[in-house]
Amino acid sequence: MSLQMAQALSNAKPGDLERRVLLVIAHYRLGHYGEALALLESWKSERLRAIVAKVGQCLMPSWPAPFFDQQPLKEGGYDALAFQAMAQFRLGQHLQARSALADLRCYPIPPNPNHFPGPHMNWGYKDLLREAEALIEGPPKK
Repeated sequence: MSLQMAQALSNAKPGDLERRVLLVIAHYRLGHYGEALALLESWKSERLRAIVAKVGQCLMPSWPAPFFDQQPLKEGGYDALAFQAMAQFRLGQHLQARSALADLRCYPIPPNPNHFPGPHMNWGYKDLLREAEALIEGPPKK
């Protein structure tokens, strides 16, 4: 998929994480790591707010807070987290990359780990996780 096509899809529905992730992937694959990471900033902020809300809900159960637990990430969420980790690593943000990779490992494997439904080019969760692990941690030891 070309960068222009990914940009057009993302612009058509700016709030759609799946479409934004396609643009992230295009930028990452072209070596535009900063642009890829910048596109994920609002997603990272939303995700952090949800985590903080859940912690607040645990500490103050009588206060309503958006529900968050370690359910499978929304469509495109696995991709977003994996490409966030890889882009951070490529930009020299090694600690943040390892943290994002650890977060990715904490989520339950999706029901069909070998295929993402949607426009993600038939990548599997395991394939994407292996790519991120190989980049951040080096090739697997035999």
